[in-house]
Amino acid sequence: MATRQVLLSVGAAAVGVMGVVGCSEDFPDGRVDAVDADTGEVRWQVDVEHPLVGAAGIAHGLLVVWGRDRCDGPAYLVVHDAVSGEARWSVGPVDAAGSLEVNTSGDMVLGADDVEVVAWALSSGMERWRERVVGNVDVRIAADDAGIVTSASEAPLASARITDHDPVTGDGRWSVSLEAGRQVIDMALTGDLVLVRTWGAVTPALTPTTEVQALDRTDGTTRWRTDIGVSETAPPLVVNGEVVVAALSTIAFSVPDGAGGTRDLGPSSSVVALQTTDGATRWRLDRPSPAPSGPTRDAPGGVTVFDADALTVVGRDRSALVAWDAATGTERWRTEFGAGAAWVESQLVVATELVPFDRSSHAVRAFQLDTGELQWTIQTPRPVVSVSDNIANLVLVQTGDGPGCSD
Repeated sequence: MATRQVLLSVGAAAVGVMGVVGCSEDFPDGRVDAVDADTGEVRWQVDVEHPLVGAAGIAHGLLVVWGRDRCDGPAYLVVHDAVSGEARWSVGPVDAAGSLEVNTSGDMVLGADDVEVVAWALSSGMERWRERVVGNVDVRIAADDAGIVTSASEAPLASARITDHDPVTGDGRWSVSLEAGRQVIDMALTGDLVLVRTWGAVTPALTPTTEVQALDRTDGTTRWRTDIGVSETAPPLVVNGEVVVAALSTIAFSVPDGAGGTRDLGPSSSVVALQTTDGATRWRLDRPSPAPSGPTRDAPGGVTVFDADALTVVGRDRSALVAWDAATGTERWRTEFGAGAAWVESQLVVATELVPFDRSSHAVRAFQLDTGELQWTIQTPRPVVSVSDNIANLVLVQTGDGPGCSD
């Protein structure tokens, strides 16, 4: 998935996250609805020529989405004016056998498949450069106006390589290899740091753990590295500048016991906030989670985080939407969706409203950030694929029928 950025600031560039998983050889095209952030009224609506199967992004007033007709088919990059919905340009077909990522950096759109990273001019779609990545497994991009960082491995669980690219040419400025046996789950950029979340173990006999590692953006040297525990799920990192927040969750997980056998971990969930200066734990919330009755991905159990600003971290605790104090972890408010609620997800906060979505009931709901009070609800005729940050007080909702290709 595309790297999460700080989304609670008004007008910040943002990346939506895939909400649909699975694969189908025949599913309809996608749609984008622009919703008034204050009232929930739909301002404009546009059908996208291809099903939306990748993360969406907004930069400089433009909405950028990936589309693909088949899970193993070519991809299309589609760009619309985020205020009017008018189509600006598209690129495709692009051969992309593996996962797709899109991010915005300055005046460029960056796309990655499992072979190379390509940069297009945001205003016109003209290709600026393409650079083959070192390794072709689990390619990820993190980008901002200061530069572009990619991660890739040459084989599953092989040593991942983190590379900093010149945004003008795409050339690598530095490249470092992480410890073998650790898979890169997510990356985020903040200030002069590259924050990397990894999962794995040095040898199969050891219990795989989740770590957050901070690299210096000037040369790739490690500033700090913190083990935050065991997790079988991997939600993205959330960063607010002072802290980086990660969620851990286990459902029914067997791990090596160090003596040639295995031990079972009971269901549990945690939210961990680390100081970006040194990786020390600022606060941690641990709680047991009941085993889900249905498929893990669709169960409402567990704790995760969605976004954070300087004051608030917003996440899910089972079937409740929760806001925690970013400095202390103290709970500020909690909004229950009910014991039978479906999986609650979110991408963004618009001004003072949190906008999550519940993908199984095809709904987008806006909440007051300071109180958790429901402000408005809209129903969508098709499942929600992603929700993008606001532009001109609009919330952009991407939807599509049936299962798409997992990101």
